Amino acid sequence: MSQALHLNDQGEHVRVHQGHLNDRLHAHGDPQIEVNGTCNAQTIERSALAAWFLGALDATIETVQDGTISPGVQAMIADPDSRDDAQRQRATARRGHSFTSANGSSSQFRIVPCDEWGALAPTARITRVGRPGKIIFHHTDGHHAELDHQPGDTLEEAIAFARAIQRDHMHRHPAYIDSGHNFLVTRSGHILEGRHGSLAAIKDGVMVQSAHCVGQNTHPGIEHEHVNPEGMTAIQREASLFLHAFICRHTGIDPNAIHGHGEFNATECPGALKPELAEFRQELARRLAH
Repeated sequence: MSQALHLNDQGEHVRVHQGHLNDRLHAHGDPQIEVNGTCNAQTIERSALAAWFLGALDATIETVQDGTISPGVQAMIADPDSRDDAQRQRATARRGHSFTSANGSSSQFRIVPCDEWGALAPTARITRVGRPGKIIFHHTDGHHAELDHQPGDTLEEAIAFARAIQRDHMHRHPAYIDSGHNFLVTRSGHILEGRHGSLAAIKDGVMVQSAHCVGQNTHPGIEHEHVNPEGMTAIQREASLFLHAFICRHTGIDPNAIHGHGEFNATECPGALKPELAEFRQELARRLAH
């Protein structure tokens, strides 16, 4: 731990840090990362989270978010007992609060932007269209391809799914210029940006022209990995509630303005998730009230 780790570093020292980081994430109840020896964006983001809940200074956390994991942060993550009294006091004070990441995500969920999951560039300019007034709730009517043949989806499988959806959209006749939807929520709670510019637009309280629901494409559309007759998984529902709350807070959309795709177009989408929407809206409203 005598040297800092930087974004895109590779090697055994990165792998060791990732192992220690997973120990801390597991103990804290947060999703773990792949131990692959590459200091990727996920390693940086989760290291910032761990530094936060372990009591690092805000300036130290910002340095991690900017792409540098100092030896001190690595040591704190490797051995929490090495922390000083001030760090322990900050960690205690942060309990019950949510960590806000560089991309606006909470401690448990993050929105993976297009440039991180390797989205193809759009074939035409994507334009902003003003403040949205509703959210369109979709299902994919399909599942991700299995890469590891284990239950649930890894981040890599979620990324492969997002890429497959984008390829399908961009090879239709007529072809879409990009992913039609704005966000995707997978069965294991991964959230990925769909159409380029969607995340940045939401942060600014507006929307981009999209292609997920005829007549409603100036409003955000969220795809949920799902096949009938299943319901959402618990972690998927939590991720979706987080994403919907994030959008509502930035745009002012009323939580009652969450609509199934089939309310506007001749489709069964979102399938078996349709009966869940009434309770989903109520829960979203409760969370936004706090």
